Amino acid sequence: MSERKTGRDGNGAGETLLVGGLLLAFAVLVGALLYLALA
Repeated sequence: MSERKTGRDGNGAGETLLVGGLLLAFAVLVGALLYLALA
């Protein structure tokens, strides 16, 4: 995690949006699987 600086700020808004997007996609995927399993 220390050598990932590629010109931008280390953990700026872009990285936060990326992590947020991944978490959101994961939550949607889990929700869809639960919905299909319980339907």
